[in-house]
Amino acid sequence: MTLPIGPDVPTDFVPALGQFLGSAAGLSPATVTRLTKQWSDGHAVFQARDLSECDFVYVWADGVHPKVRLGQAHSCVLVLLGVRLDGTKELIAPAEGLRESTESWADLLRDCRRRGMRDPELVVGDGAMGLWRALAEVFPAARQQRCWVHKSRNVTHALPKSAQPGATRAMQEICNAEDRAHAEKAIEAFVRTYGAKFPKAVARITDDAEELLAFYDFPAEHWIHLRTTDPIESTFSTVKLRTEVTRGAGSPAAALAMVFKLVESAQERRRAITGAHPRRPGPLRRRLRERHPGRTTGSGRVNHHDTAQDEPDEHVRFWAYLSELEQVTEADEATRSAKSSPTQSRRWPSPPSCDT
Repeated sequence: MTLPIGPDVPTDFVPALGQFLGSAAGLSPATVTRLTKQWSDGHAVFQARDLSECDFVYVWADGVHPKVRLGQAHSCVLVLLGVRLDGTKELIAPAEGLRESTESWADLLRDCRRRGMRDPELVVGDGAMGLWRALAEVFPAARQQRCWVHKSRNVTHALPKSAQPGATRAMQEICNAEDRAHAEKAIEAFVRTYGAKFPKAVARITDDAEELLAFYDFPAEHWIHLRTTDPIESTFSTVKLRTEVTRGAGSPAAALAMVFKLVESAQERRRAITGAHPRRPGPLRRRLRERHPGRTTGSGRVNHHDTAQDEPDEHVRFWAYLSELEQVTEADEATRSAKSSPTQSRRWPSPPSCDT
């Protein structure tokens, strides 16, 4: 990473640094050089830290364009923001790259994998195909969730203005549905209403239906966080508000260092996600979820009232048994946490009999 030293320092960062520090007084080239070096060193240490102890359950990924020019005309800051098991949000990695480039995203994800990051349960992003191709290569076990804000904009752009208000309300019925089953019915209604006249707009929903509804398979308290990439947008609002457009190209290293420092300064003000802390499903529940997608309720428990009519009876009984077992396990954990008698017996449900 090349640092601006002495007379080569990008003086066009002085106004932005003035906003960040509260005053432009005293921001001589030497001061700017010292700050950018400190921040660049901090960014280098941050990008080299070990991620093996950081279990990120959810990850938001987006390419953000701060009001600071980077190295290339179309480059931006690629951002990964994660949620730990305790519900706190944490910046995973910012890096300069091209938003639509598979290789840019793959380089960032490979670096995180090299430093010990495990496959997250869910990755939320927009429709940039470069991200999803790279994700399938580097973290193949992670599920994908498309951002509803970006998707809604793409759909409305394919509709005439007269149809946009109704289509927007219809899409809100999908992403704000009671559960996945109602969301799927809302998609069917959207197809019936707009499919004949606007097939291209409808295809933007139906082609990505699984990725748009993935968040319904997680706890309902987290849905508001998982539907969009707003956590990244709100984080970078600090950067956009406190930097000015630079007149020259400046130094990409200095620009990225300043962006990193601004985001880091906002870290302590970042709110944790609402509701219960996220958790990773056990191997059994993971395999069952992969075989039966969309079979959980908003609480994260199995929904056996939504069973397909042609599903074998032993499967129905097993799903019900698994749900009951999960409830008993949670009750047992609550009892032990309350320091009840260690000899208290557990009322385990009887396994279902499967006809073979």
